[in-house]
Amino acid sequence: MERYQIKIDLLGRTFPMMVNQAEEASIRLAKQLIEDKLALYRDKFNIRDEPFLVLMCCLDIANEYVKSEHEHQQGRSQLQQQLEVINELIDSSMSALQAQL
Repeated sequence: MERYQIKIDLLGRTFPMMVNQAEEASIRLAKQLIEDKLALYRDKFNIRDEPFLVLMCCLDIANEYVKSEHEHQQGRSQLQQQLEVINELIDSSMSALQAQL
């Protein structure tokens, strides 16, 4: 895929980034998420100290990521257990069919 440069503005700073088309969409969504979190902490909690504001946003986003990964892992484990049950049912059905032949 072709890579090109985009500029992302956050907290009054411009960050040039090399991306492909698929990455650009996710980068822009991530930028919006960060801006929303910054606004939340700035307005709701009246945080004005910029480094503290950024760290609170990082902590919040990292916490959401960890929760999401944990939920994903639990879902994967449940799916694995269900597949094992299905495999056992198939194996026992195949054994029963072979015994009848």
